[in-house]
Amino acid sequence: MITTIEAALRYVLINDASVAALIVARVQPAPAPAELDYPFVNYTVHDEREQTHQGGETALTRTHFTLDCWATTHDAANSLANAVRDALRCFAGTVDGYVIRYCRLLSRRALDEPIVTGDDELAYVQRLTCFVDHFRA
Repeated sequence: MITTIEAALRYVLINDASVAALIVARVQPAPAPAELDYPFVNYTVHDEREQTHQGGETALTRTHFTLDCWATTHDAANSLANAVRDALRCFAGTVDGYVIRYCRLLSRRALDEPIVTGDDELAYVQRLTCFVDHFRA
C-alpha cells in the first residue's frame, strides 16, 4: 500500500514504460545510495502546502519536488530527463488511494559541470522541478 505522495510519484515513474526501460526501479529519495547503479532518479521534497480557496480549506495539497536524473553521459542524463518529463507532464490519475489532480513541471536544467563520483567516474545530472497537486481519497 502506498502511504505517501513520494511513493505515489515513484510508482508513476517506475510504471511508465519509457522510464522503466532506462532505470528499472531505481528511483530513490535523495541522497542516493553510493552503490546505486546508473542511470537513476533521486527526488527531494521541498515543501507541502494545503491549498485554500475563497470558501476556506480544501483537501488538496501541493507538494514541490526536485527530481535529479543521473547518468554516466550527458546524452543518457538528457534521455532520462525527457522520459521522466513525459511521464509526469500534466499527469492526473489515482495511485493506490492518492488522487493526483495535476503535475506541473516548473523547470529543467543541466547541472553546470559533471560530478566526480567516489569511483572517480563522471556523472551527469539533469534537474527537473515540479508541483504535484493531490489528495488522499
